[in-house]
Amino acid sequence: MGTGPARPDSFFRNHVREVYSFISRKTGAPPCDVEDLLQECFLHAWLNRDRFRNECSTLTWLLEIAKNKIRDRWRARRRRALPPAIMSALTEMDRAPIPDEVLQKEEVGALVRRAMQQLDEPYFDVLMRRHCHGHSVSRIAADLAESEDAVESRLRRAREALRKLLVEVEANDA
Repeated sequence: MGTGPARPDSFFRNHVREVYSFISRKTGAPPCDVEDLLQECFLHAWLNRDRFRNECSTLTWLLEIAKNKIRDRWRARRRRALPPAIMSALTEMDRAPIPDEVLQKEEVGALVRRAMQQLDEPYFDVLMRRHCHGHSVSRIAADLAESEDAVESRLRRAREALRKLLVEVEANDA
């Protein structure tokens, strides 16, 4: 049986600065993310204090836990992040069609749906007509009783808005 600390307040107070500094240096993350990792680290340590065997200092043990928490966080982010090739295809859809293999990926579909839901209705409508239904610019212009130049302009603005939303949605997911 381990002989870990008996009270969480003294346990935390004795090592918080060192562990915070370690996490901050290793991640370069903003303070709120460092504090989240710090909390995860201390909660894990406290809940598992009976496993501490005094084979090293408490600080060394905490830093090892922090290292593992940092590693877990990076792994989770890498799993959630879309590959660069997919993000590139999505953000350059005005210059080249999105390859079918990109569109068929479940994670891409979910990302695009979340971003599309945030678009203003006129942008959503013109993108759906052009990229989902395959309508030509001239047909869209005729259907909307607008000039082709107006439709092209709205398509450019819609693609740019979608591009920004894709980056935001992907960043929020990561």
